[in-house]
This record gives sequence, C-alpha cells and structure tokens, in this order.
Amino acid sequence: MDGSDERSPGMTEGIDGQDNLHALINNTSDLIWSVDRNYKLISSNTAFDEMVMHMTGKPIAKGSDVLSDGFTTGQLARFRKSYARAFSGETFKVTEYTAVPEELWSELSFYPIRNGDKVVGTACYAHDITDFKKSQNELIVAHNKLVFHLENTTLGFIEWDDQLHVKSWSKKAEEIFGWTELEFIDLQKSAYSQVYKEDLPWVSKIAHQLANGEIERRSVRHRNYTKDGRVIWCEWFNSVLKDKNGKVMTIMSQVRDITKQKKAEEKIITASHLYAFISQVNQCITHAENEETVIKDACRVAVEFGKFKEAWIGMMGYMDEGCPHSLCEANGAQGQVIQTGNCYVCNDIENDALLLDWKPFVSERGWRSCIILPVKKSGTVGTFNIISSAVNFFQPEEVALLKEAAGDISFSLSVFEKDKHRMLMEDKAVQSGLRLKQAQSIAHVGSWELNFSTGIAEWSEEMCRIYGLDSYENVQSYDAWLSFIHPEDLEYVMKVSKEGERTFSNSSFYHRIIRKNGVIRHILSQAQVEFNKESSAVGLTGVAHDITEMKETEKALAQSEANLLQIMDLMPQSIFVKDYNGKVVFANKSFASLYGLSTKQMINRTLTEIMPVKSEAEYLLHQDRDVILSGEATTTPEFSFTDYGGNKHLFHTLKVPFTVVGTNEKAVLGLSNDITEQKLAETERTRMVADIVRRNKDLEQFSYIVSHNVRAPVANINGITEILQMSGLDKNDRERWIGELASSVKKLDEVIMDLNHILKVTHTESDKKETVKFSELLNDIKLGFNNLILNNGVEIVSDFSAVDEMLTLRSYLYSIFFNLVSNSIKYRRPGIKPVVEITSARLDDKIQLIFKDNGLGMDLKKRGGQVFGLYKRFHWHVEGKGMGLYMVKTQVESLGGKIGISSEVNKGTEFRIEFEMA
Repeated sequence: MDGSDERSPGMTEGIDGQDNLHALINNTSDLIWSVDRNYKLISSNTAFDEMVMHMTGKPIAKGSDVLSDGFTTGQLARFRKSYARAFSGETFKVTEYTAVPEELWSELSFYPIRNGDKVVGTACYAHDITDFKKSQNELIVAHNKLVFHLENTTLGFIEWDDQLHVKSWSKKAEEIFGWTELEFIDLQKSAYSQVYKEDLPWVSKIAHQLANGEIERRSVRHRNYTKDGRVIWCEWFNSVLKDKNGKVMTIMSQVRDITKQKKAEEKIITASHLYAFISQVNQCITHAENEETVIKDACRVAVEFGKFKEAWIGMMGYMDEGCPHSLCEANGAQGQVIQTGNCYVCNDIENDALLLDWKPFVSERGWRSCIILPVKKSGTVGTFNIISSAVNFFQPEEVALLKEAAGDISFSLSVFEKDKHRMLMEDKAVQSGLRLKQAQSIAHVGSWELNFSTGIAEWSEEMCRIYGLDSYENVQSYDAWLSFIHPEDLEYVMKVSKEGERTFSNSSFYHRIIRKNGVIRHILSQAQVEFNKESSAVGLTGVAHDITEMKETEKALAQSEANLLQIMDLMPQSIFVKDYNGKVVFANKSFASLYGLSTKQMINRTLTEIMPVKSEAEYLLHQDRDVILSGEATTTPEFSFTDYGGNKHLFHTLKVPFTVVGTNEKAVLGLSNDITEQKLAETERTRMVADIVRRNKDLEQFSYIVSHNVRAPVANINGITEILQMSGLDKNDRERWIGELASSVKKLDEVIMDLNHILKVTHTESDKKETVKFSELLNDIKLGFNNLILNNGVEIVSDFSAVDEMLTLRSYLYSIFFNLVSNSIKYRRPGIKPVVEITSARLDDKIQLIFKDNGLGMDLKKRGGQVFGLYKRFHWHVEGKGMGLYMVKTQVESLGGKIGISSEVNKGTEFRIEFEMA
C-alpha cells in the first residue's frame, strides 16, 4: 500500500493492526499497486516502489502517472490495453516478457476496484515466473533434441494409433519405404498395407495383439512393400503405450531395412547348403555300388544337406518311394524335360500352367519353387525334381550348380552301364573341383592344405581372392601367411596355431588380415589335422571364411544400439530395468545420478544396497515384484524419494513388465519423471491464491465494521458535540447530552476493541507451535465452565482414541474448543438435558474434530450463509456479540484448516473441523 500514516483520534490500537498488515504486504517480493482510471497511482507496496526507482531512477508518489517513465512503446501499449480491460470490469491475468536488461517473465493480475456499480480503478498484482518459464523452455529444448536424435538415428520411427493408422512417420521411415507421412495418411494406408502378402497372416495376429494390449512389446522380422513396389526385409521393434485404465493409446515402432543383411545371410546359407549338397552328392557317387543307391542318396542329400523341401527322381522302370505317386508320371513339365533334355525352372508353382497337377501340394505341403532336371544314361530317361518352400529361390547361380549336380548323377548312372567307370569318374571329379570353386566363390569360403614335410600350403582360388592374391600365387608358406595377419591379432593367432601343433587338435578362430593394397578383411579360420595310416600327423587342411560384410552389419547394429543408449542418457527422465530381486539390469545417467553413481556402477547392484532410506527401497521392491508377477503396468503419480545427498524428490513413475534381452528373465522397465519443482510451484501458487482470497475477505470485513459499526457512534459523537456547543443549553440537558456522549464513546471503544481482537487473530501468530493433547485441552475448559456445567446438568462426552494430539498453536486451539463448547451450553434446548459430544477421527492424511450438541440448532436454508459472519446472531435470548463463530472460523483457517456445519432447528448442531496432519 502507500504507507500513509493518517490516524483518527481514538483508533490507535486498530491502526497498529493495519500497520502489521501493511508490513506483510510491503515485505513480499511480488509487486502490488492500484491505479485510478486516469492511470494515477492510488497505492503501492515497497516492491513496486523499488521497481519504479530501479527503472526511472526516481521515487514514485501517490497520484503520479504510472505510465510516464521507464517503459518501451510496446510495454506502454500493452499496459494501457490491460488497464482498459480492468476498467471495463474484467478480472484477468496476462504474462509480460522483458528481454533487457535481463530476461524476465511476470504474471500480472488485474482486479477492478468498484464504487457501487462503477469501476473507479484497478488493483494489480505482479508475480515473477522467470524460473518457471526457463524450466519450461529447457523442457522444449530437451524435447527438440530427442526429436533430432530420433530423426538422425539409423532406425525409422513410426507411431500408430490403436487401429494401426499412422500418427507420426520419421524421415528415416520415409527413406526406407518411399512414402512421406502425408502420402501414407492421405492414401488411408495402415500398418497392414505394406506387409508382404505371405507374411500378412502371422504379422496381422501380432499387430492385433499389440493393438488390443494383449502384449506390451514384440520384435519381428518380415517382408514389406515399398512405394515403388519393391519387397524389402525389415526388422521391427514394437512397443505399446497405455493410459492409466490400460487402454492402448499408441503403438511405437522402430524399424530398419535389413534387406542387404538378409540377402547376405540367405546367400551364405544357400551357398553353404549347396556346397554341402554338391560335396555329399560327389561322395555318394564315388562310393555308390549301384544305380539305386545313387538315386536314393541323391534325394536324401538334397533334403538333408541342401535343405530343400522335398526331392525325388522319377525314372523309367523306377519310382522313388519318397515322392507322391501321382507325380511320377512323365506329363506336364516333367514330360517336357524328358522330351527336350532341358531343365525346367519354376519360381512360382501356384501360377504355373504346366504344373497343374502339382497345385494341390502348394498349400498342403508348402511348395513354392521347383527345378526339374533331366536325368540321363543313354538319352533322357527321368527327372530329378527339387522343391523349395521359398518363392524365387532358383536363381542362375543355383540353377548352374544344380545342373552340374544332375549331370553328376546322370554321369554316375551312365558309368554303371559302361566299362570306363573309373576313368569317367575321375573326369567328373575334375568337374566337381570346378563346382567346388564356384561354391566357394558364392560362399566366400576358401580352402587350403599344408604339408608338414615341406612347410608349403596350397591355396584355392577363392582363398587367394580373399587374401587379395592372383590365382597363380596359390603356393604359400606358413611365414608368408603370417605376414598377412593384422599386427594386433598376430600374437593371438600364433598362440592358437602353436597350441594346435602341440596337441594335434582342430582349431577355429577369428582374426583380421591386411591385403597388400592395405584393405582390412575379417576372417574366420578353421583347421583340421590330417593323419596317415600310421596315425602320424602329416599336414593340415582348412578353410577361411570372409566374414567382413557380416562384421560390418554387426558394427552397424552395435552403432544403432549405441545411438539409442546415448538418446536415453540424454533424456532428463530416469530410465531403468530391475530384476525380481531388485538388482539393476540397466540404468541411464539420470537414474544413476540420483544415487551419486555412474551407470556402470549401478549395474548388478540392488536398491537396498544403494538407497539411503531402506523403507523406500522395500516399497519399490514390493511394487516391482507386483508388476513382474501380475504382468500389468502400473503408474505412481507421486512418490517421495530421498537421493544420495538426502534431498527429497517427487516422482511420477510408469512401470511395465519387461523380459531381459537374450534371456527369459522377467524384470520391470521403469520411466520416472522428477515433478518436485512442478509440485512446489503448484503448492506455492495455491497458497498465494488462498492467502489473497483470505486477505480480501478480511478487508471486506474491516470495511463492514468501519462503515456500519464505527460510523454510527462517530455520527452520534459529532451530533452531540454540535449540541453541546450550542448556547442556551441548561445544566440538566448538558449533563444528559454528556452522558449520551460518554455512551457513544464507549460504544466506539467496544467496536475498536473488537477490531483489534480480530486483527490479532487474523495476523499469523509468531508463537512457537507445540504438541497439544485434545483431552488435556478439554479438561482445562471443563474446569473453566465447571459452575455452568453443574448448574445446567451439562454432559460432555469425548472420544479421542483415533487421534489425541497435533502440532499447533495452543492458544488458537484452546479458543476454538472454548467458543464451540460455550455455544453448545449457551444455546441449549429448554427442558432437555444438554449433551455435548466431542470426538476425533483420522481421515487419510487429515485430522478431523467433531463437535455435536442437542441444542436449539438453526435453519441453515434461510441463514446458512451468515453462520460464520461477524456480529451475526440467531438467538437473542442469550447475551452475546455474534463474534464467537467468526473467531472460530478465522482461527481454524489461520491454522490451515477448514470448518463445516450441519444443523436443524430443535435437533442440534454439528461442527466438523479438518486439519492437515503434520
């Protein structure tokens, strides 16, 4: 306020109370001022005056123009607009931002000042919210950083709704699939639209389980369509986010294109199987004793080593017992092969016109692709039929190898009819060597043979290629081989080699080589000792598998995982995974910092080992186990946590069941957000609003006292003074008017004393709080009312078994008990024994006191709004001022509590008081 010191005669004690109120207003850091409709200052507190002094360099006086100096043109315009709104009668708040001389955010409140129905000015209140705004901006920056990392990771990010329609679609997802987010939405595509048709049934089932919340997360690999119609392989990491009622709000997916990796894997696997198949076919041919053995073994090897779905050979005069009988006849595609002697390749059996007889087996036995190869002796006499469960399996490389295999089989069948069996077999062995080279090339596997007696090794063509050598450089010494080994791996490789020589054991190890051109390759080397008939070691045979592409794929995956970990470490939220025993399996930096540890120090430690408050650790362990055992997510809106420094935090935590990657171990995954500052700000705001409301009510009450209770005796005093100044007043009249004057002065003094008493109550006591027992307080009051209780037969019944004490101001609580017991006795019902019941109760985190009597009661429907008003009385047969219940309510609210009433005429009254538990 303006701090004026005008005092009226006889109001010294009341003005002291106002000074106390002024002191409270002037000691707040918030700005408080009022302005009339001409922008002239009516009143202001110290904080406002200091702000003006800081801005203008001179003090401001009451009546000065508040918009004269220190404001920019923009600020002046905004303040004029705000004052105009307030002068129109609107109560509102605005936010003001100032960048210089320093960044400042303020929340301004405007309250119209009325004189009757007319707005004569506005009261203003300004609160500094800079820290809150900076925290809000920091959250926005953190969010933008997270979005940046998501956009720049190697994984695409897609968010779906519970109908599997896109909510958001990252740029990486656009790169993978070709569609932009807008295109995908405009075309009304869903997650099902891009799934390859053969994968759709099982993928749809998983998607349905995610959308219905039956499963929380699932990683899958399947094929997808791109915008340009290509089919690609993708690896999906899907997780579900639910609301507090368990309803699915969104499904988040991270996806990466693994087509190259998948093709590389499939090619390696296929090449390996073909290599094994050709090798075994050659062995079977070499050791076969008759034609029937060749046919049976060729079919067996195709399924067992080639990993084909099915294989059979149909020959004139012979039918393989492993094939369907209806397909052994030489018709359709098989007939064409027999007639032409050329192989027949079909990579989509279901849609091939020449394979109509085969179509029942497509769905029944999973046939998708096939190759029908001619089997010859002297002319084409049969077909070698090989089935694959994959579409488009038989590509030119596979076809070429299988033709050679069929040729070997045909050759072996022919040699049984000719005397030149051995010579022709040797010729075919050379052919097999060529096919072996081809298989090695496809699989990137080179072979070598080392002769111990010479110390020289012969390398295959693929072995030379892997090491960057020409094919004619196929003779290498042990030392020459060592010269290729990466210097960092050399010691390890020599150790493994020496151990193999010493123990004659087989070996397998990973290492790097450096080609002559400086290129580094990753190799898996395997060696096996060769023995002669006398069981003496005579040499080594081995293979070298070039796994560089596989290593690069693993490195890319590891980098992706590292990026994800970095993103989680940058997040301000605490992220953690704990097992059933409370042991930490994963922790990001935010979580570890709460315990004063690094993320590595957190791993494999239990919360009971590192949490300072053991009861909190036990609570969290119990909660974690409930989530793990129930398999259901849980949310804790507020949890009080003590960090390693003893600081208290409030956390909002979400916990979901989790399975540790690579194991079947059940755990809990949690995400905690520190809401301490938010809660403190909310509490402070609530307190300030309540304080302002209470103060406004006090000011209204004081205005009432001044206008109604002080005005009447003052008017009487003024009138009597004028009469006493009149001439010709006789002695008796003068004495009578002097008596009237004394009576009015006494009445004015009583009002001022009441006002002083009210100010003392509404002003926060500086007395120290203490633990007060309800039972002892009531006993003291009973002693004070002893005569009144005995003379009127009053029965006071109390029960404080639920709670009998609280930390409070004893004088206030005594006054509350005193006034309520006094009222119950004063307003007892004639002819009825007065009974007063006082009980306590514990309600959540509150203490409740109930005062109940069987007295006169009151009609709350008519006068309920006046019960706690000043000078409000409902029964006039008992002496009183109507201040008791006003004082009770004021004191209850000063102690941070609230009071309620229920009453009926001639049935009694009940007061319920609630206090926060300390």
